[in-house]
Amino acid sequence: MSQAEAALAPVGLTPREYDALLCISDRSDMSQLELSKALGLHAPRMVPLIDGLEVRALVERVVSSQDRRRNVLRLTDGGRALLESSNRVVADLQRKLFGEITDRERKRFQKLVERLAAMPCPDEAHQGDPD
Repeated sequence: MSQAEAALAPVGLTPREYDALLCISDRSDMSQLELSKALGLHAPRMVPLIDGLEVRALVERVVSSQDRRRNVLRLTDGGRALLESSNRVVADLQRKLFGEITDRERKRFQKLVERLAAMPCPDEAHQGDPD
């Protein structure tokens, strides 16, 4: 079990579920496809992830106000509350993992990692879900 899995287990989330909740909270009216791309997951893995969050009343699928043919994802009140408590858990873990690194250095490192993750992979076999 990874440190992230161990840290999030008491709040009842996996790292992937936490990432999904975080993405949905950062962007209102995110589609399932957009979330799939943001997380680098293929549809066969995305559907059960969202289904599980929906069954637990953390996320809801609603018809887009802009396009009735499109469903968007939104956090429920329970999802927002769980994300808030999970953010504290993740912040504690980051402090533990990064130790002497300042918040400024950690944020800079995180931006660099995000840039690397967003770069296209020259070999399509390496794109998408690493699992």
